[in-house]
Amino acid sequence: MPRERLIMKVTDLKENECIHCETEEQANAICKLMHEAGLKWRDGQNYLHLTNYYTHTTETCYFPIDGQYDELSYAKQENYKIYKAEQFLNQKKEIMSTVVNINQDTSEINITPKEGFEIDLENSDLKNGKVLLKKVESKYPSEFKDLGTNTFKLSTKYGHKLSILNTLLHFRDEYNRIDGFEEGFRFGEENWCIENYDNELDLDDWRKPNKIMHFGKQETAKLFLNNFEEQLEQIKEFL
Repeated sequence: MPRERLIMKVTDLKENECIHCETEEQANAICKLMHEAGLKWRDGQNYLHLTNYYTHTTETCYFPIDGQYDELSYAKQENYKIYKAEQFLNQKKEIMSTVVNINQDTSEINITPKEGFEIDLENSDLKNGKVLLKKVESKYPSEFKDLGTNTFKLSTKYGHKLSILNTLLHFRDEYNRIDGFEEGFRFGEENWCIENYDNELDLDDWRKPNKIMHFGKQETAKLFLNNFEEQLEQIKEFL
């Protein structure tokens, strides 16, 4: 009988030990575990507020004892003991909350998938009663990942923030391209802009070309703000 794999705890780690996360999903899960264990970033922020995965993406390593993160090559260079994220996570697949209603009079079966999912008609076998679900894919990017352009690093004190801004501008262009507004800011016409108003992120229509986070549609601007609010908060001094 195979032995059941033991799940490690983030609090088990010692100095010179770290956790490598290959995916953003793993990074979110590990940061949640560190938060639940009462750990914080070195500057006192909690791990749920910011994962910093977008900086090194698949090379991201977390150092719980130090409250820091860096790339995998650094951990190897400094001879850290590197654990895989899987060693801390329960890899059993979550059962999706799908509602199934059966009408006894008409023998009709109604299936309401979990939010964010839809019935996979292509791979389901309805004749034999097999129904598969798949994630609903949005046409808009919703995660802070590479769009074919790498975020850059600068040696100035603003380097990290400018790297985030650079990536957000690529996402802005992609959202506008999807909506058919590839020409950019439209002079004299209604543009919806995300701005810093009294140190708070705000959404407003704007006709002057002095706002860099601009969109052709109000609903798209709202979606962008919702998807990337965490990153926009970090660079709002430029907005």
